[in-house]
Amino acid sequence: MGVVKSKIVKGETTQDEILKLFGSPNLVSKNKSNREVWSYNKMSVENKAGSTDFFAGQRASQSTSSKSFDLIITFDENDVVADYSVVSTAY
Repeated sequence: MGVVKSKIVKGETTQDEILKLFGSPNLVSKNKSNREVWSYNKMSVENKAGSTDFFAGQRASQSTSSKSFDLIITFDENDVVADYSVVSTAY
């Protein structure tokens, strides 16, 4: 999230700069105004082990947490960032 806010400047950052920062987008589309829209999605899953039952030799509990990060960038007719949005969720 910090990289996005510090590196993407509306009206200044180009598609080439976005490619260098984040690599190829997961999805490229066009919006109603026929402007190119790039979408990035990163997801991570972390398994957290619970306590161990030494008598049974098994874990008593285990939990999983997931994090999702979505970045959507809209470019203008000159391939410069017109707008972007970030959605970050954890569950």
